[in-house]
Amino acid sequence: MKIKDILRYDFHYAEFVVTDGKHDLVLMCHNVPHYGELIPAIGTGIKSLSVLNYQEEFELKKIEDKDKQKYAILKGETFYEYILRGKVIDPILALVMIEGFLVSLKNHFELGLPKSFKINDFVEFTADRLDASLI
Repeated sequence: MKIKDILRYDFHYAEFVVTDGKHDLVLMCHNVPHYGELIPAIGTGIKSLSVLNYQEEFELKKIEDKDKQKYAILKGETFYEYILRGKVIDPILALVMIEGFLVSLKNHFELGLPKSFKINDFVEFTADRLDASLI
């Protein structure tokens, strides 16, 4: 994952496009520069993405139907919103892989995913916006 394009960058605020080489996601980031004074630049590597939602309750759905167990990146109703479907790769760290994007759900599951979610389970959720941690 890396930054493909910078839409806007001001001190402590950035909007940029992240790519996995096949798919693009638009992000908004309020924590720039990052630790170590990292600033967003085209080609900068991304360690992981974090999901931020404005509702109190975050809905994580397990996909049981084998025909629907495939990656999906769908644009939502607002500029930053996405409906995402991917595979759990670490339930303790609340990490999901969606195509080439590593997505953290730690903002909503500080202690890890509920016990009913296992490695390789397909899940779906809505992200009101995504944030990035730079490498």
